[in-house]
Amino acid sequence: MASIEEQARAIVGELLPSKSKDKYKKNYEKFMAWHRENDISENDFSENVMLVYFDELKKTYAPSSIWCFYSMLRTSIECNHNVSINYPKLHTLLKQFSVGHNPKKSNGFEGDHVMRFLNEAPYQDHLALKVILILGIYGATRADELTKMVLADIQVQGDVYLVQIPHTKNYFPRSFTICDIP
Repeated sequence: MASIEEQARAIVGELLPSKSKDKYKKNYEKFMAWHRENDISENDFSENVMLVYFDELKKTYAPSSIWCFYSMLRTSIECNHNVSINYPKLHTLLKQFSVGHNPKKSNGFEGDHVMRFLNEAPYQDHLALKVILILGIYGATRADELTKMVLADIQVQGDVYLVQIPHTKNYFPRSFTICDIP
């Protein structure tokens, strides 16, 4: 029988999100490598250490990326060392990084562009893209949800398509219908 400590360690290992566990691990390992390179005690997760680490990150990364790194690192340190890095000065520093930052926004299609593509693009060349576009728009479907769908998830009932999304981000399957396709 495993000890309570071993059982707890196994449970804590499962607390990281399964979909992004590798990203959390990579971020944590990068931080720990920086820790060693700077001769910082292995168990020193003080506010000063965190301030210096994140200040160095700002030279290379956008504020939005730094917030992601912070979130992943906070969870990883809590799981691996039972230490909270919710420091007020660190939060203030991270907020300062965002001041004056103008995030890049990707260009999106407007409604008339979508309709023009659906109506004018030849089916023989663009059928898959049209199907993906329709499923994405009608069902507000995430890319990850689309890649996990199979043909059996779509049922034709006369003029209506019933689409089941069994694998969702929040683990609750959902469905939607598509009708009056242009």
